[in-house]
Amino acid sequence: MEVAYLMFLKRITVAGFKSFCDRVDFDFGPGVTCIVGPNGCGKSNVVDALKWVLGEQSARSLRGRQMIDMIFNGSSSRRSSSLAQVDLCFDNADRTLTVDHDEVTITRKLYRSGESEYLLNQAPARLKDIRELFLDTGVGIGAYSIIEQGRVDALLQSSPHDRRVIFEEAAGISRYKARRKEATRKLDRTAQNLLRVEDIIEELEKRLRSVKLQAGKARNFKEYEGRLNQLRSTFAMAEYHRFTQAVTKLSDHVRESSDQTMALRTAIDRHEKDEAQITVRLDELADKINESDNALVRAQSDMTAAQDRITAAIARAEEQTLTLTRARERSSSDKIKLNTATENLEHEEASAVTIREETDKLRGQIETLNETDRELARELTQALAILEDEKSGIIDLLRRSAQTHNEIIRLNTHRESLLGQKGRLSQRDTELTAELQTALSQRAELTARLREVETLITEETAKLEEKKAEAARIDGVRQQLVEELATARETRSALISRREILHDVQQRGDGIGAGVRHLLNQKGTPDAPAFTEAIDGLVADVFEVDVTNARIIEAAVGETDQYLVVSDSQRFLSDANVFSALEGRLTALRLDTLPPLINARDFSDQPGYVARAIDMVRYADRHERLAMFLLGKTIVVDNLATALRLASDDVAGHRFVTANGDVVESDGRLGLGPAGSTAGLISRKSELRDIDDRLLVQNELIDTLSDRLNRTQAEASHLEDIQQELRTAVYESSTAKVEANAALQSISDTVERL
Repeated sequence: MEVAYLMFLKRITVAGFKSFCDRVDFDFGPGVTCIVGPNGCGKSNVVDALKWVLGEQSARSLRGRQMIDMIFNGSSSRRSSSLAQVDLCFDNADRTLTVDHDEVTITRKLYRSGESEYLLNQAPARLKDIRELFLDTGVGIGAYSIIEQGRVDALLQSSPHDRRVIFEEAAGISRYKARRKEATRKLDRTAQNLLRVEDIIEELEKRLRSVKLQAGKARNFKEYEGRLNQLRSTFAMAEYHRFTQAVTKLSDHVRESSDQTMALRTAIDRHEKDEAQITVRLDELADKINESDNALVRAQSDMTAAQDRITAAIARAEEQTLTLTRARERSSSDKIKLNTATENLEHEEASAVTIREETDKLRGQIETLNETDRELARELTQALAILEDEKSGIIDLLRRSAQTHNEIIRLNTHRESLLGQKGRLSQRDTELTAELQTALSQRAELTARLREVETLITEETAKLEEKKAEAARIDGVRQQLVEELATARETRSALISRREILHDVQQRGDGIGAGVRHLLNQKGTPDAPAFTEAIDGLVADVFEVDVTNARIIEAAVGETDQYLVVSDSQRFLSDANVFSALEGRLTALRLDTLPPLINARDFSDQPGYVARAIDMVRYADRHERLAMFLLGKTIVVDNLATALRLASDDVAGHRFVTANGDVVESDGRLGLGPAGSTAGLISRKSELRDIDDRLLVQNELIDTLSDRLNRTQAEASHLEDIQQELRTAVYESSTAKVEANAALQSISDTVERL
C-alpha cells in the first residue's frame, strides 16, 4: 500500500545568513525531523531563516536591529559575507502549490548594498506572489506551521479574534479573505479614483467650453495667420518686383547721369582748358594791344615829327627857293647893272679908276654872290636831296602808317571781339559766381538741414528705443498679468469645483445619521410635521469656525456635531410615534433643558495655554447656552504633554484639546489620532464659508487683474501706434537724410566744378 504524502518542506539551504557563514543544507524527509544542539549553536537561526525567506520584514522579529544584520558579519578567522541567501525547497508532487513542478524552491537574497530579491524556482518573483502562493497552506510568517518559543502560551491566551485567524488559515479560507480584503481596497481606491475622475470631468467639462472657444479662436488665428502670411508674401513679392524695377530704373538713370556727369565734367574740363588758353591768349593779346598802342603812339609821334620835319623842310625849301629867286633876281639885276655899268664903262672910261674900283668891288661882290649862289645851289641841291629823301621817308611813313592803320583797325576789330568775348566771359564769370554763391548757400542750407535731420533721427531713434523698452516692460507686465489672471481663474475654478463637491456631499448628507438626515430633509418642506419647527439644525450648523480652527473644534465636540439642536422640547416631543418610524437613531440637544456652566476655571496663566475653545467659535445669542455647554470647559493647549499635565490637576471636568486634535478628558478618556469617517461636518461647513470668502476675493482679484490687463493692453496698443509713428518718422527722416546727402554731394560736386 503506497502512502500519499501532502506538500511538505523538503530542504532548507542557508548561506551567509546570520551564523551560517558556509552553505548548509537541512534535509527534511517525511515524518518528524529534530534539530538538537546546545544553547547558542544557531537552532533559532534556522527558524529565523524560514521566517525571513517567507517575507518577514521586521528585523526585531528576527532578533536583529536592522535587516543588514541578517548577513554573516565575519569573525576573527572568517571574512564577512557579501550576501545572505536562504532557499526553501517544498515537495509539490500533489500540486498543493499552484506551480506546475514537483519541487518548488523559494529563494530570498539580501546584499550588503541593501538590495533584496525574491526568486521562485530561480525566476524573479514578488513578495506578494510568494505570500499568495502559500495562502491556505499553513505556511507563512504568522501561520500555525511555525510555532516559536512562547508562541503556545500566546495562542492559548490569545483573543477569539486571533484564534479565529489561525482556524481560518487551517480551514483554507484565508486566501479568499485576503483576496476579498484586497478587492475591497481596490474597490475603495477605485471609488476614490472615480470621485476624483468625476471632479476632473466636471472641471474639464467646464473648461471644455472655454477650450473649444479658444480652439476655434486658435483655428481662426491659424487661418488668418496663414492668409496674412500669404498676403504678406504676395505683398512682399510685389514690393520686391516694384523695388527691383525701381532699382533697375534708378541704376539706368544713375548710369546715364554718371555718363552725363562724366561728359559734362569732360566738357567742363575742356572749356576750362579753353578758358585758360583764351585767358592766356587774352593776356598775350592785351600785351600785344599795349605794344601796338605803344607802337601806334610812337608811330604817331614819329609821323607827327616827320610831318613837322617835312613842313620845316618844305618851309626851308620855300625859303631857299625864295632866296634863290631873290638871288636870281639880284643876279639879273646885277647883270642889268653890269650891262649898264659896261655901257657906263664905255661912256665913263674917264672915270676908269672909279669904275675899276667899283668894278673890283662889284667883282668882289659878284664873287661873293657867286660864292653865295654856289653855296645856295649846294644848299638847294642838298635841300632837294633832303627833300627827295624826306619825300621817300614820307612815302615810306605813309605806307607804314597805312599798314599800321590797317593793323590798328584789325587789332581794334580783334580787340572789340576780345572785349566782347571778355564781356561774355565776365558775364559768365558773374553768372558762375552767382551760381557758386547760390550753390554755397544751398550747401550751407542742406548742411544745416542734414544736421537737423540727423538730430531728428537721433531723437526719434532714442524715443523709439525708449518706447520699445517701455513696450517690452509693458509686455512683461501684460504677460505677468495674463499668468496671474490664468492662475486666479484656475484657483477660482478649483475653488468652485471644491465648493460644488462639498455642496454635493452636504446635500447628500454624508457623515450624518439616517434618522437625523430624514428629519432635516423634512424640515422646511410644505408638508413638514409641526415638531420640525423646533429643530434649529445640527450642532455643526450652529457654530461658525475659521477653517484653521475647525479641526480643533471638531475634536472638542466629537460626534456631537451630528446632534440635532432643539429649541422647544415639548413641541419636538409632541408626536413621539414619529421617532419610532425613523430609519436610524438620533441624538438631540434641547436648549431649554441644558444645565448652566459651573466650576469653570481660568487656565490662561498656565504654561502651554493657547485659548478657550468657545472663543474660537461664533454663534447666535440664543445658542450661547449650547456653546457654553459644549465648549465652556474646553481648553486649547499647545501639545499633548501640556494637556496631560493640566488634566491630571483638574477636578472640574475640563476637556483639553491640542492643535493636532488630540483630546484629553479629566476623567481619564483620551482621544488620539486622526478623526473618523463620521467627523468633518464643522470642517466642511468652515471650508465652504472659507471657499465663499476666497471666491469673493478671487472674483475681485480677477476683476482687478482683468481691468489692469485691459488697461495694459490698451497702453501696449497705444505704444505700438506710437512706435509705428516713430518708425515712419525715422524712415521719412532717413529718406530725407539720403536725399539731403545726395543733394549735398551734387552741390559739392558743382562747387568743386565751379
